[in-house]
Amino acid sequence: MFIISVFISLIVYFIFKKYKAYEKKGAIKYYGYKIFKFIINQLSSGITVREAIISMYLVVDNKSLRKSLVDVGAYYSKTNDIKRALDILKEDYYSLEVDTLSMAIKEAVNTGSNYETLNKVEEMLFKKYINQINLETEYRRKRSVFAVLLFSLIIVCMVSIPVLFDLRNALNSIFSY
Repeated sequence: MFIISVFISLIVYFIFKKYKAYEKKGAIKYYGYKIFKFIINQLSSGITVREAIISMYLVVDNKSLRKSLVDVGAYYSKTNDIKRALDILKEDYYSLEVDTLSMAIKEAVNTGSNYETLNKVEEMLFKKYINQINLETEYRRKRSVFAVLLFSLIIVCMVSIPVLFDLRNALNSIFSY
């Protein structure tokens, strides 16, 4: 019995760990565009790149990503080393989207505000953002269909079980004489 409970606990642990990794990857895909758009909007309104990077956590609702962005902003405000500050984000969220976002932020810091390059990167991140929203919509659609099927199955069971018991009792009363 103990071995079974340990085995089940390990399975639940690994499923939870895999889900967290999937959630992290989805978060950076979802918020990457918003972060970058925020930086572009800040730069176009006259805010310095430094202030935009320090305050980019304001766009994010995801707690772990927000914490990472706060760490990035705090490190950058202390040291002015954007490469090492973005390495903090890369350690937590290693993916192609983070590399792209990091490259774009480094480019913004190095060039000041090269809008042509920033707009190209924004287009690419926007396409990924829309793709992520479409995937999430599809996932939610499948999940809702599954919930409806499960609910229907429960209702069918709730209706059919008493009917089957009544049918059995009726057949027993007919054939018992």
